[in-house]
Amino acid sequence: RGPMGDDTHTADALIRDLAKAGSRDGDGTFTLSPGVARERARDLALPDALDALPLLVRSAVARGATEVVLQRNEDSLDLNFDGAPLTREELEQIYEPLLGRRDDARSAGRFALALGLVTLERRAGVAVRVRVQGAVLRLEPDGALTVRRRFNEKTRTEIRLRAPEHPTHTAQRVLLRSGKLLTQVAGRFRYSEVPILIDGEQRNHGLDADAATQGRRVDEGSLRAAVGFREEQPAELRLVRHGVWIETVQHPDFQEGFLAVVDVSQLDTDLTGSLVQRDEK
Repeated sequence: RGPMGDDTHTADALIRDLAKAGSRDGDGTFTLSPGVARERARDLALPDALDALPLLVRSAVARGATEVVLQRNEDSLDLNFDGAPLTREELEQIYEPLLGRRDDARSAGRFALALGLVTLERRAGVAVRVRVQGAVLRLEPDGALTVRRRFNEKTRTEIRLRAPEHPTHTAQRVLLRSGKLLTQVAGRFRYSEVPILIDGEQRNHGLDADAATQGRRVDEGSLRAAVGFREEQPAELRLVRHGVWIETVQHPDFQEGFLAVVDVSQLDTDLTGSLVQRDEK
C-alpha cells in the first residue's frame, strides 16, 4: 500500500458496467455518450480529495511538461504547465480516458487528468476551470460540465480550483486559502525529475533526493532508479510514476537497509495508476 489508497475492486466492477454501456472501436477504444461517461465517471472518484493534486501533476508530467507550477491565491489554487497542450476535442471527451487504453504517456496523462477532476468534484466540492488554447472547460461542484470555444494565445495548460461564493462552501474556501492541500501532498513530488514549484519554491529533488542514494544512479534503457543503503532502517522500494511517489514496497527478501527509488512510469499499474501490477514472484 502506498501514498494513495487502493480501491481497485470497486473500480474494476465499475469498468465492467461501463463496458456494457459503451461500444468498442476498431482500435480497442471504448466510446461512451458524453452523458453516460459523465455520470458513470463520478463513481470512479478516489476516496480522498488529497489524491487529486498528485493526479493533475502526473497528467502534466506524462504529457511532457518541463515545469509544473502550483500557486495559492486569495480565492483559488492554480496549476499550470507546459508540454503537449490539451485540445478542445480532448476537453469535450474529458471522461473517455477512464475507460480507454493507457498504453502511451499521452493517454496515461489524459486518464490521470480525468480521474483528478472527477475526484475534485466529488470529494473537494470545488469548481474547476481548465483553460487551453482555443477552449475552456468548467466543472461545477454539482457535476455540471461545459466546454466552450475561447480564442486565446495560451501555450500552457492552466487549471484553477475555486470554491463557489456561497455560505455552504465556506469550508472549501478555507481549504484552498490555507494551503492544506499543497502542504499535505508536497512530499509526493520529492522524487520528480521535472521541476515542481509550490508557491514559488521548488519541491522536487530527483530520484536521488535521499542522502543514502545520492550519486548512485542507474539509467539503463527504460530502467531509471537511485539505490543505496541506510543503517538500521527497513528495506524499502519507493515507486515513482510520472513525477509522483505512488507506493512504497517492503519485502522480506530485501537486504536490511536497502533503499531504491525507481521510476515505474513504463510499467503496468492498477486502474488508478497508483499501484504497480506484479506477478506472484
